[in-house]
Amino acid sequence: MAGYIVSQIKVAFEIKGMPTQRTEIFEYPLPALRELALNSLIHRDYLSPIDVQIKIFDNKIAFFNPGKLYGDLTVEDLKKDNYQAFARNKLIAEAFYLTGDIEKYGSGFLRIRNEIKSYPSMSLFFDEIPNGFLVSLNYFTQKTSLSQDNEGVNEPSQTNNL
Repeated sequence: MAGYIVSQIKVAFEIKGMPTQRTEIFEYPLPALRELALNSLIHRDYLSPIDVQIKIFDNKIAFFNPGKLYGDLTVEDLKKDNYQAFARNKLIAEAFYLTGDIEKYGSGFLRIRNEIKSYPSMSLFFDEIPNGFLVSLNYFTQKTSLSQDNEGVNEPSQTNNL
């Protein structure tokens, strides 16, 4: 799944130095996309007949996960980064932990926010919607340089904007 997503997003190239070196700058931070894809698989409600949906737009990527937040977790809790993590699918979470795909339970949204800090106009949106949970990364201007500053990074919002 991750390879397919990467093949569908834009890539800018920064060329500089002597000898000339080309650096790829992906439209979205790849670690954030990886975390969102893993969350979709690990936290989905497997009793739901609805599929995980990933939609790629011109300046937005959205992940829909069947099933509401698990346990007593709320959208407001996810904004604080000090919430108690709940695993709906403990065996799946454990398998990803043992393979090294998960570093620490309950730290995904913090890692996503840290990754998008280097993308000046990118915002993280998430909300519970009917039948599931929706997360999107949106931006106004695509990052085209590694030297762009972090000004203008927006804080997470409950607003859906889809």
